[in-house]
Amino acid sequence: MSEISEDDHSSFEQYSELKYCETVQDYFADFIYSDLFEGNDACLEKNVLDYPTSSNFWLPSNKSDCVEGPLNGITDSQGIPWGSIALGERFAFREYRLSNYVTTCNSTEWYPSLFPVQSTDSLPSELYEFSRFDRRINCFRVHFQLSYNLAAISKKVLYSVENGISIYDFHSQTHKLLVDLNPFLIQDNYACCLAASDTLGACGTLQGGLLFSFNTENGTQEHVSLGETSVNHVSLLCDSSSSRILASTNDQTIKLFDPCESLRCIQTLNLPWAVNCANINPSGKLILACGDSPYAQLHDPRSRKRVARLSHMDYSVCCAWHPNGNHFATSSQDTSTRIWDARKLGNPVQVLSSKMSAVHNLQFSGDGRILAAAEKADFVQLFKTRDYSTAQTLDFFGEISGISFSPDDDAFYIGIDDPVVGGLLEYRVTLPSIGNLIL
Repeated sequence: MSEISEDDHSSFEQYSELKYCETVQDYFADFIYSDLFEGNDACLEKNVLDYPTSSNFWLPSNKSDCVEGPLNGITDSQGIPWGSIALGERFAFREYRLSNYVTTCNSTEWYPSLFPVQSTDSLPSELYEFSRFDRRINCFRVHFQLSYNLAAISKKVLYSVENGISIYDFHSQTHKLLVDLNPFLIQDNYACCLAASDTLGACGTLQGGLLFSFNTENGTQEHVSLGETSVNHVSLLCDSSSSRILASTNDQTIKLFDPCESLRCIQTLNLPWAVNCANINPSGKLILACGDSPYAQLHDPRSRKRVARLSHMDYSVCCAWHPNGNHFATSSQDTSTRIWDARKLGNPVQVLSSKMSAVHNLQFSGDGRILAAAEKADFVQLFKTRDYSTAQTLDFFGEISGISFSPDDDAFYIGIDDPVVGGLLEYRVTLPSIGNLIL
């Protein structure tokens, strides 16, 4: 997990320095003084400091906690009244956000036009369509680089909150605190990454190096301290006979734990840089790691030797394996996502571009047909993995705390961490229209 580097080069003004804690509301407060704003400033509700209040972002007729699909072309998926006299049109704020959103980089040796990217055709809603937005669910993200705070299991979603891990039940439409981490949360020691199956969950903390395993049904938990470090990413390796937890840390290690033996550390792999994300391929023969280096790396977990270095132009951020165990994806602060084939390493199979910022979470669907690429904020692209030439873009506003496919791939979820427009977005598989059915 990288620190922010300062850079005064004009070409990198948008990428060189992160503005902490800037919300959609903060960006809108600046937007109304730009030439792009076409709303009516006099109609905006403001506080005594002349700052637009949160009430501007809610439809007067829809003060409820949820927005239900299908959308009618007027209602926004987050309930924001775009097109009103006060706010103006959505596309204007989108253009402002694209031009002014601030992300971070650690190298000035690149710019997006330096590398060729796959030409991608847009799919309106062929894969997933909007189903529901619930603003009651506060999907917490403690660090701007760590967007692994959401995990879908059968009929439920787990997500990070300030004091632990909460669970949302779709059947009862209720949410509750599942894992109470209050006794351990000192000096901003919040949960910053999460993974879960139907019975086992794992999370790590930003400070204090605490790794937790917990039962996803009743919340009973065990924990182990990894020292004064940050657990940046956790993943689960589960089969019929055993379960393992893989933890990526800021102390330049990847560690494998046995949750059935009080989180006994089974194996440690040392790397030359802080590890942001690591995953083992389905066969268990290769570990893929991304971190504070322009090179992602493949390692053999048995020999612990490096198999390959995979080049980006800035620090690598996250990674994911295709279910076939051969193809995998890596992303970088250079705003690219690269697709690789473990059988023919050297050059990437494809180079995919982002819309606004670097991709901070990559996930393949369970059947491998779709790669979800979640940026730091506002955009998730769903690529068809057949050749990555087509993608559906999910467009909203707010920092992304996490994404997850449901276990059966019938649903896709996005957690948004924002005090005003944040919540849980739910998309459902698009059903073919009657006209397209062949009887």
